[in-house]
Formats: sequence, structure tokens, C-alpha cells
Amino acid sequence: MGDYAPAVRRGIFSRRYRLRSKWELQAPVLDVFDALSRPIDYPKWWPQFRDVRRIDDLRYWMVVRAFLPYYLTYLMEAEIADSARGVLQARTDGDIVGRIRWQIDAGSRGTVAYLEERVEMQVDLLNLVAPVARVAFETNHRLMMRDGLLGLRAYLADRTPAEESERVRRWRHEL
Repeated sequence: MGDYAPAVRRGIFSRRYRLRSKWELQAPVLDVFDALSRPIDYPKWWPQFRDVRRIDDLRYWMVVRAFLPYYLTYLMEAEIADSARGVLQARTDGDIVGRIRWQIDAGSRGTVAYLEERVEMQVDLLNLVAPVARVAFETNHRLMMRDGLLGLRAYLADRTPAEESERVRRWRHEL
């Protein structure tokens, strides 16, 4: 591997991603679990989910686009949906291949939802530019997760997603 071996070992040139997020919500655990376990409703409160189509009880076709100008499409298949343990886990196949897992627990002020994605990018062009764009990809994901958290908070508080989306747009404009 020559001069690139240390970079590959550190994951700089890797097509694999391990992404984590922590959401704190002032809502009951079961409400959060219920919302996260219904991917068909994600576009109602999570603006980056552009399209979700139900294939059957366990499988959904997902189309995601965050701030960078590319779409990711993938099949998500539920593997675990255990409300007693607060675990949601799904396998993905398509532009990203791997697993997505939510751990949803009671927190000191409501609910804490931890997300871990272990996926491998399958889009050749994105893999080609990853050595110089990886930080942008990860920032793109963080912004998507921030909007998901804001959207879910509004959704669970019974505010309309449009009201929350407008608030998010105004906030971004002020940056």
C-alpha cells in the first residue's frame, strides 16, 4: 500500500463509515420508539428523507438527500424492533450497505436516543472523492441528524413539520 497504508488504517480512504448521534428529547420513551419505528412517516418530520416507500412490513425503499448535491437510495430491512429494550435495528442495501441501530432509553429529562450507523458506501464517485471530501460527508450527516432531531421534537410536540421547517430555514439563514 506504500505511503497510503497509514491513511487506510486510520480510515481516511475507507469506504466504511461509523456514524453516531445522540438525541435528547422531552418525550416519553415509547413515543420516541414509535416515531423512529415508522420509517414511512420520516418525510413528515425529517426533511432529508425525500421519499420512503413501503415494500412490506419489514422493508422500505429510502431516498435521502441532505445538503451536499447527491442522493442516497437504499433498501432498509428491519431486523430488531424491541420496545421493551428500546432497540431498533435495520440492515441496509443499496448506495449504503450495513446496519443502522437505535438505542432508545429513558433520560433525566425525557428520552435519549442513540444512533449508530455502520455502513459502507457503494457509490463509486463518492468513494473516489472521499479522500478529500470525507469531512464534508460527515458534516453533511451531522447536519442531517440535527434536522432530524429538530423535526422529531416538533413532531412529538404536535407542531406541524412545516412550522418547524420554517424555523430551521430561518436559523440557517442567520448563520
